[in-house]
Amino acid sequence: MSLRPDWAQWDGKFVTSTGINEVLRDFSSNIERKEENNSVRDALVLQNFLTSIGYTAAKVQQRFGLAGAKTAGPFYVRRRFDHRHAHLLGMQTSPRDELDVVIRMLLLGLSLPVEQVQELLGDQVLSAMTRLSLVGPSPAIPGLLVPHVQIFPIDPSALLRGESSDESMGLLMVTDLMPPCSAALEEEPVMYIGPDSLGLVHHAPRKEEEAVLDLCCGSGIQGIAAAKLYGKQVTCVDINERAVRFARFNAMINGVTSSVKVVQGDLYDFHDEMGHEMGSESEVVVSQRRFDVILSNPPFVPVPSDLKKRVKRYDVFADGRNENTRVKQMRLILVAGGEDGEAVLKRIITGASRHLAAGGRVAIVTEIFCAHLLPERMSRWLIESSPLSESRGRRRWRCLVHVDKEENMYTPATYSEARAGNKVERLEWEEHLKKMRIETVGRGYIFLKADPDEREAGGEEEEGMGDEIFLSFSKSGKSVWSPANLQSVMETKRQLESLRMI
Repeated sequence: MSLRPDWAQWDGKFVTSTGINEVLRDFSSNIERKEENNSVRDALVLQNFLTSIGYTAAKVQQRFGLAGAKTAGPFYVRRRFDHRHAHLLGMQTSPRDELDVVIRMLLLGLSLPVEQVQELLGDQVLSAMTRLSLVGPSPAIPGLLVPHVQIFPIDPSALLRGESSDESMGLLMVTDLMPPCSAALEEEPVMYIGPDSLGLVHHAPRKEEEAVLDLCCGSGIQGIAAAKLYGKQVTCVDINERAVRFARFNAMINGVTSSVKVVQGDLYDFHDEMGHEMGSESEVVVSQRRFDVILSNPPFVPVPSDLKKRVKRYDVFADGRNENTRVKQMRLILVAGGEDGEAVLKRIITGASRHLAAGGRVAIVTEIFCAHLLPERMSRWLIESSPLSESRGRRRWRCLVHVDKEENMYTPATYSEARAGNKVERLEWEEHLKKMRIETVGRGYIFLKADPDEREAGGEEEEGMGDEIFLSFSKSGKSVWSPANLQSVMETKRQLESLRMI
């Protein structure tokens, strides 16, 4: 007997029956944290409940028997977990307590009988989750409750402090349930939390700063982690309205709404409520603001334009054939960075000069294409970002690119195999990479520091006065994005210190 439900027959019903497009709808605008607001009250109910049952990375690892694994964030029980079987798997055994229910539904994406959820979580918590549309009725099997989101418990400091634990620094990050719910969305889904997200949390310097800007914020993980660890005032920006809702909700359940503002915009093109309470009508154009730190995990995959035009998110799981193809296609929509993969990255770097305070820093996680040529490309971008003015000289930059060791990098063939869903697409990818002259792909980080002083215009160009760009290949045998890669974190820290970038 096949365990595979016929998604082709009830994908449409899933949208209308479960209300997945209404997830966190009340967070479309900045709402004040007042208990008389129903959505805020529901968010606080969920926050208090998850705290009371110990829904932390450490507790979840213990429940899975992984207490010594030092995983610092989301993880999966099986490499090829099939979410289309989730409602059946969820009925095989009964959850034993509240933590079991939350892990099964909100981490693994399993559906559970509504009676079990109600019995273990209680009416108040279940009602709050339902009103927020975090869960909804199954359109396939009456009496089952379907999760619409995943809630990842993350410990942003576990990697650096060894076995000790400070639960007050833990994060709860809500993202879209990947991949089945995303297939039915009328909106763009909110990016899942991957190793790149966690890698930047660990690698970004943790020096206390006044103003932090998180671009392409998605669920808000970078900005919210910064608010917990070192940032006094954080602004998170995303072009996706659904991501803005999720990030606002995440700021609330992590207790940082007083220091984190989330706004919708296209990178630096947005309005910010400068110093005002959430919900204030007083707005200041962001070009008037300067930030001490800019963080970003931008889209970076060099997707062939013809392939991107053909991919529709509703194709995912539509007919049950070649699941791997559609999962990969779904992820391409989320991470597409232009034909060369650097369209968004270039805009972030070229715009940084206008929005960084003197001595400000930038930290970016991205794939690195042809690493040996990146310093040349970055040099052009930095010149473009800091043109000479009549009154002052061009701002100077010090940059560090930290990337996988060369033997860990992708070749065009291996990268195409990883990105493509079938043989035809693989050939398209290989041809596209050849066209873009991409010979190697590594995973890495880009750090920039703006010189606190600007050279006077009209002066002689002195030797050594130009931008300094340093390329560093990791000595670690693992990717610099690998979970718990402490060696890469410490390599980066030592180099940033030696270059006087922190």
